[in-house]
Amino acid sequence: MRSRMLTLTVALLAGAAPLLTPVLLPRAQAAPTDWHLCAPAETESCIVSITANGQPQGAAVPGVARDYAWVRSTADPRKIAFGVSHNPTGDGPVEAETDEVDPTVTYRLRVRTGGFFVDEVAGRFRDAGYVQDLNSYDQSGYEFVVKFRPTPVHDLAAGCTVESCTDAPADQELSGFALGYARNTYQAPDVSPQERRYLAGTFRATNAQDEDFNSDFVKHAFKVRLANPSHTGSGAAARTAYSVFLPNSYLGMVLEVPFPRQLRSSTVLAWRTIGLTTVRVPVTAAYDSYLGGVRFTFSGPAAPLATYTVKAKPTTPGRARLYGARRTGPHRAYVSYSEPYANGGKPITGYVARCHKPGG
Repeated sequence: MRSRMLTLTVALLAGAAPLLTPVLLPRAQAAPTDWHLCAPAETESCIVSITANGQPQGAAVPGVARDYAWVRSTADPRKIAFGVSHNPTGDGPVEAETDEVDPTVTYRLRVRTGGFFVDEVAGRFRDAGYVQDLNSYDQSGYEFVVKFRPTPVHDLAAGCTVESCTDAPADQELSGFALGYARNTYQAPDVSPQERRYLAGTFRATNAQDEDFNSDFVKHAFKVRLANPSHTGSGAAARTAYSVFLPNSYLGMVLEVPFPRQLRSSTVLAWRTIGLTTVRVPVTAAYDSYLGGVRFTFSGPAAPLATYTVKAKPTTPGRARLYGARRTGPHRAYVSYSEPYANGGKPITGYVARCHKPGG
Protein backbone atom coordinates (compact mmCIF):
# COMPACT_ATOMS: atom_id res chain seq x y z
CA MET A 1 0.00 0.00 0.00
CA ARG A 2 1.46 3.31 -0.97
CA SER A 3 2.15 5.84 1.75
CA ARG A 4 0.02 8.91 1.92
CA MET A 5 -0.70 11.47 4.60
CA LEU A 6 -4.15 13.03 4.24
CA THR A 7 -4.84 16.56 5.39
CA LEU A 8 -8.02 17.50 7.20
CA THR A 9 -8.79 20.79 8.86
CA VAL A 10 -10.66 20.00 11.99
CA ALA A 11 -11.91 21.86 14.95
CA LEU A 12 -13.04 20.75 18.36
CA LEU A 13 -13.38 22.69 21.53
CA ALA A 14 -12.35 21.94 25.03
CA GLY A 15 -15.10 20.67 27.24
CA ALA A 16 -13.98 21.82 30.70
CA ALA A 17 -11.78 24.89 30.43
CA PRO A 18 -10.66 27.13 33.30
CA LEU A 19 -12.18 30.57 33.59
CA LEU A 20 -9.28 32.40 32.01
CA THR A 21 -9.14 34.56 28.91
CA PRO A 22 -7.90 32.35 26.07
CA VAL A 23 -4.73 33.73 24.50
CA LEU A 24 -2.37 32.58 21.81
CA LEU A 25 1.29 33.17 22.51
CA PRO A 26 3.83 33.27 19.68
CA ARG A 27 5.17 29.80 18.90
CA ALA A 28 8.73 29.04 17.95
CA GLN A 29 7.87 26.43 15.29
CA ALA A 30 7.33 27.89 11.81
CA ALA A 31 7.04 24.52 10.04
CA PRO A 32 5.67 21.08 10.95
CA THR A 33 7.73 19.74 13.85
CA ASP A 34 7.23 16.56 15.86
CA TRP A 35 6.86 17.05 19.60
CA HIS A 36 9.01 15.13 22.09
CA LEU A 37 8.38 13.95 25.65
CA CYS A 38 8.42 16.80 28.16
CA ALA A 39 11.48 17.42 30.29
CA PRO A 40 10.66 18.33 33.93
CA ALA A 41 10.99 22.09 33.31
CA GLU A 42 9.27 22.22 29.90
CA THR A 43 5.85 23.86 29.77
CA GLU A 44 5.14 24.18 26.03
CA SER A 45 5.10 22.16 22.80
CA CYS A 46 5.83 18.79 24.39
CA ILE A 47 4.12 15.49 25.21
CA VAL A 48 3.38 14.55 28.81
CA SER A 49 2.28 11.01 27.98
CA ILE A 50 0.91 8.75 25.24
CA THR A 51 -0.82 5.48 26.04
CA ALA A 52 -2.26 2.75 23.82
CA ASN A 53 -4.97 0.72 25.56
CA GLY A 54 -3.70 2.13 28.84
CA GLN A 55 -0.06 1.15 28.30
CA PRO A 56 2.75 3.69 27.71
CA GLN A 57 3.67 3.86 24.04
CA GLY A 58 7.43 3.82 24.60
CA ALA A 59 10.26 4.74 22.27
CA ALA A 60 10.75 3.39 18.76
CA VAL A 61 12.64 0.11 18.39
CA PRO A 62 14.56 -0.32 15.10
CA GLY A 63 13.31 -3.29 13.14
CA VAL A 64 10.07 -3.60 15.12
CA ALA A 65 6.98 -2.66 13.09
CA ARG A 66 4.22 -1.04 15.14
CA ASP A 67 1.73 1.83 15.32
CA TYR A 68 2.83 5.14 16.83
CA ALA A 69 0.72 8.06 18.02
CA TRP A 70 2.30 11.45 17.45
CA VAL A 71 1.78 15.20 18.01
CA ARG A 72 3.31 18.04 16.02
CA SER A 73 3.13 21.75 15.42
CA THR A 74 2.01 22.95 12.00
CA ALA A 75 2.81 25.84 9.70
CA ASP A 76 -0.38 27.45 11.02
CA PRO A 77 0.36 28.70 14.57
CA ARG A 78 -3.32 28.27 15.45
CA LYS A 79 -3.29 24.49 14.98
CA ILE A 80 -1.71 21.42 16.52
CA ALA A 81 -1.89 18.14 14.60
CA PHE A 82 -2.06 14.66 16.12
CA GLY A 83 -2.68 11.17 14.82
CA VAL A 84 -1.47 7.59 14.50
CA SER A 85 0.81 6.09 11.84
CA HIS A 86 2.28 2.64 11.24
CA ASN A 87 6.06 2.36 11.00
CA PRO A 88 7.06 -0.83 9.17
CA THR A 89 10.72 -0.53 10.19
CA GLY A 90 10.41 1.02 13.64
CA ASP A 91 12.97 3.75 13.00
CA GLY A 92 11.70 5.92 10.13
CA PRO A 93 10.36 9.47 10.35
CA VAL A 94 6.61 10.06 10.51
CA GLU A 95 6.51 11.15 6.87
CA ALA A 96 7.76 7.70 5.79
CA GLU A 97 5.09 5.78 7.68
CA THR A 98 1.93 4.27 6.22
CA ASP A 99 -1.65 5.25 6.91
CA GLU A 100 -3.29 1.98 7.99
CA VAL A 101 -3.29 1.29 11.73
CA ASP A 102 -5.07 -1.02 14.18
CA PRO A 103 -8.65 0.31 14.64
CA THR A 104 -9.21 -1.50 17.97
CA VAL A 105 -6.68 0.49 20.02
CA THR A 106 -7.73 3.41 22.24
CA TYR A 107 -5.14 6.21 22.42
CA ARG A 108 -4.81 8.84 25.13
CA LEU A 109 -2.53 11.83 24.54
CA ARG A 110 -1.71 14.46 27.15
CA VAL A 111 0.29 17.44 25.88
CA ARG A 112 1.50 20.76 27.24
CA THR A 113 0.62 23.76 25.10
CA GLY A 114 1.82 26.59 27.38
CA GLY A 115 -0.12 29.74 26.49
CA PHE A 116 -1.88 28.08 23.56
CA PHE A 117 -5.55 27.61 24.50
CA VAL A 118 -7.24 24.78 22.60
CA ASP A 119 -10.95 25.46 22.13
CA GLU A 120 -11.89 23.33 19.12
CA VAL A 121 -10.92 19.76 18.13
CA ALA A 122 -11.94 17.53 15.21
CA GLY A 123 -10.62 14.78 13.01
CA ARG A 124 -10.96 11.42 11.35
CA PHE A 125 -11.28 9.03 14.27
CA ARG A 126 -14.05 7.67 16.52
CA ASP A 127 -15.11 7.33 20.17
CA ALA A 128 -13.33 10.59 20.82
CA GLY A 129 -13.36 13.05 23.70
CA TYR A 130 -11.11 15.75 25.09
CA VAL A 131 -10.56 18.11 28.02
CA GLN A 132 -8.56 21.34 28.35
CA ASP A 133 -7.12 22.32 31.73
CA LEU A 134 -4.27 24.07 33.44
CA ASN A 135 -0.91 22.37 33.80
CA SER A 136 -1.41 20.35 36.96
CA TYR A 137 2.35 20.15 37.49
CA ASP A 138 3.13 23.79 38.22
CA GLN A 139 0.15 25.83 36.91
CA SER A 140 2.44 27.43 34.34
CA GLY A 141 0.30 26.88 31.26
CA TYR A 142 -2.35 24.84 29.51
CA GLU A 143 -2.53 21.11 28.92
CA PHE A 144 -5.11 19.18 26.98
CA VAL A 145 -5.98 15.49 26.93
CA VAL A 146 -7.54 13.75 23.94
CA LYS A 147 -8.77 10.14 23.66
CA PHE A 148 -9.78 8.44 20.42
CA ARG A 149 -9.74 5.26 18.35
CA PRO A 150 -8.78 5.02 14.66
CA THR A 151 -11.71 4.67 12.24
CA PRO A 152 -12.12 2.73 8.98
CA VAL A 153 -12.05 5.01 5.91
CA HIS A 154 -12.52 4.64 2.16
CA ASP A 155 -10.51 7.10 0.07
CA LEU A 156 -11.27 8.02 -3.55
CA ALA A 157 -8.61 7.95 -6.23
CA ALA A 158 -9.60 11.34 -7.67
CA GLY A 159 -9.94 13.06 -4.30
CA CYS A 160 -13.15 14.05 -2.58
CA THR A 161 -14.16 17.35 -0.98
CA VAL A 162 -17.46 18.89 0.10
CA GLU A 163 -17.39 20.88 -3.15
CA SER A 164 -16.78 17.96 -5.52
CA CYS A 165 -16.84 14.19 -5.09
CA THR A 166 -17.42 11.36 -7.58
CA ASP A 167 -18.67 7.77 -7.44
CA ALA A 168 -15.27 6.40 -8.43
CA PRO A 169 -14.23 3.17 -6.68
CA ALA A 170 -12.17 3.59 -3.54
CA ASP A 171 -8.45 4.00 -4.13
CA GLN A 172 -7.63 2.84 -0.60
CA GLU A 173 -9.69 0.96 1.93
CA LEU A 174 -8.11 1.43 5.34
CA SER A 175 -9.31 -0.60 8.30
CA GLY A 176 -7.96 2.06 10.65
CA PHE A 177 -6.93 5.71 10.24
CA ALA A 178 -6.51 8.62 12.67
CA LEU A 179 -5.65 12.26 11.97
CA GLY A 180 -6.90 15.35 13.78
CA TYR A 181 -6.23 18.92 14.79
CA ALA A 182 -6.65 20.97 17.94
CA ARG A 183 -7.27 24.63 17.16
CA ASN A 184 -7.51 28.04 18.77
CA THR A 185 -10.56 29.64 17.12
CA TYR A 186 -10.16 33.03 18.83
CA GLN A 187 -7.47 34.00 16.35
CA ALA A 188 -8.60 31.92 13.38
CA PRO A 189 -9.35 34.21 10.40
CA ASP A 190 -12.03 31.87 9.00
CA VAL A 191 -14.16 32.00 12.17
CA SER A 192 -16.54 34.92 12.72
CA PRO A 193 -16.72 36.71 16.10
CA GLN A 194 -20.25 35.32 16.51
CA GLU A 195 -19.09 31.75 15.98
CA ARG A 196 -16.22 32.13 18.43
CA ARG A 197 -18.73 32.65 21.23
CA TYR A 198 -20.50 29.36 20.54
CA LEU A 199 -17.87 27.01 19.14
CA ALA A 200 -15.74 26.86 22.27
CA GLY A 201 -16.09 23.36 23.64
CA THR A 202 -17.08 21.52 20.44
CA PHE A 203 -15.59 18.20 19.40
CA ARG A 204 -16.16 16.45 16.07
CA ALA A 205 -15.21 12.96 14.90
CA THR A 206 -15.94 11.40 11.50
CA ASN A 207 -14.78 8.90 8.89
CA ALA A 208 -15.53 11.34 6.05
CA GLN A 209 -12.78 12.37 3.69
CA ASP A 210 -13.78 16.02 4.11
CA GLU A 211 -16.39 17.78 6.22
CA ASP A 212 -17.80 21.26 6.76
CA PHE A 213 -19.69 22.33 9.90
CA ASN A 214 -22.02 25.36 9.78
CA SER A 215 -24.38 27.10 12.20
CA ASP A 216 -27.79 28.26 10.92
CA PHE A 217 -28.81 31.10 13.23
CA VAL A 218 -32.05 31.71 11.30
CA LYS A 219 -33.44 28.17 11.37
CA HIS A 220 -31.76 27.36 14.70
CA ALA A 221 -29.98 24.31 13.35
CA PHE A 222 -26.51 23.05 12.59
CA LYS A 223 -25.55 21.63 9.21
CA VAL A 224 -22.80 19.20 8.34
CA ARG A 225 -21.63 18.63 4.78
CA LEU A 226 -19.76 15.35 4.34
CA ALA A 227 -17.62 14.25 1.42
CA ASN A 228 -17.42 10.55 2.10
CA PRO A 229 -16.11 7.92 -0.28
CA SER A 230 -19.24 5.83 0.01
CA HIS A 231 -18.29 3.10 -2.46
CA THR A 232 -15.71 0.45 -1.68
CA GLY A 233 -13.75 -1.32 -4.36
CA SER A 234 -16.52 -3.91 -4.69
CA GLY A 235 -19.16 -1.21 -5.14
CA ALA A 236 -20.78 -1.81 -1.75
CA ALA A 237 -21.91 1.27 0.14
CA ALA A 238 -19.81 2.36 3.09
CA ARG A 239 -21.39 3.81 6.22
CA THR A 240 -20.94 7.44 7.09
CA ALA A 241 -20.01 7.95 10.73
CA TYR A 242 -20.24 11.36 12.41
CA SER A 243 -20.50 12.62 15.96
CA VAL A 244 -20.27 16.13 17.39
CA PHE A 245 -20.27 17.41 20.96
CA LEU A 246 -21.96 20.82 21.34
CA PRO A 247 -21.60 22.78 24.61
CA ASN A 248 -24.51 24.38 26.47
CA SER A 249 -23.64 27.84 25.10
CA TYR A 250 -24.03 26.64 21.52
CA LEU A 251 -27.26 24.78 22.27
CA GLY A 252 -28.81 27.83 23.89
CA MET A 253 -27.77 30.51 21.43
CA VAL A 254 -27.88 28.62 18.12
CA LEU A 255 -30.41 25.79 18.56
CA GLU A 256 -32.66 27.67 21.03
CA VAL A 257 -32.32 24.97 23.66
CA PRO A 258 -32.29 26.74 27.06
CA PHE A 259 -32.46 23.39 28.91
CA PRO A 260 -29.99 20.99 27.28
CA ARG A 261 -30.53 18.33 29.97
CA GLN A 262 -34.00 17.76 28.53
CA LEU A 263 -32.71 16.89 25.05
CA ARG A 264 -33.22 13.28 24.03
CA SER A 265 -32.97 11.42 20.75
CA SER A 266 -36.77 11.65 20.55
CA THR A 267 -36.70 15.45 20.83
CA VAL A 268 -34.24 16.03 17.97
CA LEU A 269 -34.95 16.15 14.23
CA ALA A 270 -32.38 15.27 11.56
CA TRP A 271 -32.48 15.26 7.76
CA ARG A 272 -30.04 14.05 5.14
CA THR A 273 -29.96 15.75 1.75
CA ILE A 274 -28.33 14.11 -1.26
CA GLY A 275 -28.78 16.11 -4.44
CA LEU A 276 -32.45 17.15 -4.57
CA THR A 277 -33.65 14.40 -2.21
CA THR A 278 -34.15 15.02 1.52
CA VAL A 279 -35.12 12.28 3.97
CA ARG A 280 -35.47 12.02 7.73
CA VAL A 281 -32.69 10.08 9.44
CA PRO A 282 -32.23 8.92 13.04
CA VAL A 283 -29.89 10.79 15.35
CA THR A 284 -28.75 9.99 18.88
CA ALA A 285 -28.55 12.81 21.43
CA ALA A 286 -26.92 12.18 24.82
CA TYR A 287 -26.32 14.82 27.51
CA ASP A 288 -22.92 14.91 29.22
CA SER A 289 -23.19 16.53 32.65
CA TYR A 290 -19.40 16.61 33.16
CA LEU A 291 -18.60 18.54 29.98
CA GLY A 292 -21.90 20.44 29.93
CA GLY A 293 -23.38 19.74 26.54
CA VAL A 294 -24.90 17.17 24.19
CA ARG A 295 -23.19 14.66 21.90
CA PHE A 296 -25.04 14.02 18.62
CA THR A 297 -24.27 10.85 16.66
CA PHE A 298 -25.65 9.59 13.37
CA SER A 299 -24.64 6.99 10.82
CA GLY A 300 -25.95 5.34 7.69
CA PRO A 301 -25.25 4.76 4.01
CA ALA A 302 -24.71 7.91 2.00
CA ALA A 303 -23.72 9.02 -1.48
CA PRO A 304 -20.34 10.76 -1.89
CA LEU A 305 -21.87 14.14 -1.02
CA ALA A 306 -24.44 14.45 1.75
CA THR A 307 -25.67 17.29 3.97
CA TYR A 308 -27.08 16.59 7.43
CA THR A 309 -29.30 19.14 9.21
CA VAL A 310 -30.11 18.80 12.91
CA LYS A 311 -32.39 20.89 15.12
CA ALA A 312 -34.42 20.49 18.29
CA LYS A 313 -38.15 19.75 18.15
CA PRO A 314 -40.36 22.56 19.49
CA THR A 315 -41.41 21.19 22.87
CA THR A 316 -43.62 22.33 25.72
CA PRO A 317 -41.92 23.85 28.77
CA GLY A 318 -40.27 21.18 30.85
CA ARG A 319 -40.17 23.17 34.08
CA ALA A 320 -41.21 26.51 35.52
CA ARG A 321 -39.21 29.57 34.53
CA LEU A 322 -39.68 31.41 37.82
CA TYR A 323 -36.98 34.05 38.09
CA GLY A 324 -38.05 35.79 41.28
CA ALA A 325 -41.02 36.75 43.48
CA ARG A 326 -41.55 39.36 46.18
CA ARG A 327 -44.52 40.43 48.23
CA THR A 328 -45.81 43.92 47.47
CA GLY A 329 -48.88 44.02 49.75
CA PRO A 330 -51.22 41.94 51.97
CA HIS A 331 -52.66 40.13 48.96
CA ARG A 332 -50.26 41.14 46.23
CA ALA A 333 -46.96 39.83 44.87
CA TYR A 334 -44.62 40.68 42.01
CA VAL A 335 -43.49 37.60 40.06
CA SER A 336 -40.98 37.58 37.21
CA TYR A 337 -40.05 34.79 34.79
CA SER A 338 -37.09 33.98 32.59
CA GLU A 339 -36.67 32.12 29.28
CA PRO A 340 -39.72 33.09 27.18
CA TYR A 341 -39.34 29.98 25.00
CA ALA A 342 -38.96 26.22 25.37
CA ASN A 343 -36.48 23.87 23.71
CA GLY A 344 -36.66 24.17 19.94
CA GLY A 345 -37.82 27.79 20.06
CA LYS A 346 -41.47 27.13 20.94
CA PRO A 347 -42.75 30.39 22.47
CA ILE A 348 -44.30 30.47 25.93
CA THR A 349 -47.44 32.59 25.70
CA GLY A 350 -48.61 32.61 29.29
CA TYR A 351 -47.63 31.99 32.90
CA VAL A 352 -49.74 31.10 35.94
CA ALA A 353 -48.65 31.87 39.49
CA ARG A 354 -50.50 30.66 42.59
CA CYS A 355 -49.81 31.82 46.13
CA HIS A 356 -50.48 29.98 49.40
CA LYS A 357 -50.04 30.69 53.06
CA PRO A 358 -46.82 29.52 54.72
CA GLY A 359 -47.20 25.96 55.98
CA GLY A 360 -50.26 25.09 53.90
